[in-house]
Amino acid sequence: MVLELFAVGIFLAFINMIAEIGTFEEIASIANNAPESVVLPVAMVIAFLIAIPSGAFAAGVLTLILPTLSALGLPSEAMGFVAIATGLGTQISPVQINVAALAKGFDIDIIDVIKANFKYVIGSLILLIIIAVIVI
Repeated sequence: MVLELFAVGIFLAFINMIAEIGTFEEIASIANNAPESVVLPVAMVIAFLIAIPSGAFAAGVLTLILPTLSALGLPSEAMGFVAIATGLGTQISPVQINVAALAKGFDIDIIDVIKANFKYVIGSLILLIIIAVIVI
């Protein structure tokens, strides 16, 4: 337990360090060249895809993506949409605890839970992107 907490502390220190040297602002300046209507959907898809292998560490994904969106000047609603997309990505992650709990509870393989979730999660992501483009 102590080692896990120490590892989280090191990760957060790393995020703070790269924030201090201006990494998020540099990435935002590159992303500023893209049309504003493209930035949010792309950020949502990237967050979704990164959340699949990261699973339970999806909060770490958000600590990397949200500061860049903030530096771009996107509203907080946009960051909320990215957070929801990240959460959707975790629902088809083999290392997400609730996916493993569903597999154990229904006495099926984890991959079967992922297959069952896949079509609903992808549909939800597409709907979420459409709503985000309309709202923001």
